[in-house]
Amino acid sequence: MSIFQESVLKILQKFRSKKLNLKLGILTTLLIPVAVLASDNIIEVTITAYTPSYSECDSDPHITSSNKKVKLGYVALSRDLEADMGLEFGDMVLIPFEFQDRMNKKWTKRIDLFLWSKDSALLFGKRKTKVFIIKREHWNFLQGGK
Repeated sequence: MSIFQESVLKILQKFRSKKLNLKLGILTTLLIPVAVLASDNIIEVTITAYTPSYSECDSDPHITSSNKKVKLGYVALSRDLEADMGLEFGDMVLIPFEFQDRMNKKWTKRIDLFLWSKDSALLFGKRKTKVFIIKREHWNFLQGGK
């Protein structure tokens, strides 16, 4: 088992142990073709969590930068990751969360998980790990789409 796979499993186990209701789409990714698993899709980042509060978000904390309603499974990315990886809203960040929000410009090499409660966000804390990025077109293909 790779370091990446071990990291993902540890995060999933922590989420399960905290009884957070998250989709476990990561299981689907075990079937991703080798071509999609290019090494440049695996990056090391700092992961934190945020909640829908005015102190952490902009004027409407319940709407993401992509104009979607916030929900579990979404992440905000630092703008440098978005630009460096050529990411678009809807691309998958396999922790497993979907990129639908942006972080403040002051943050770099960072991913912020959306969680509903401040207690859950504080419990999640701050950690460094490697994450796997799947472009939306690859994710759609894996889901049986075009």
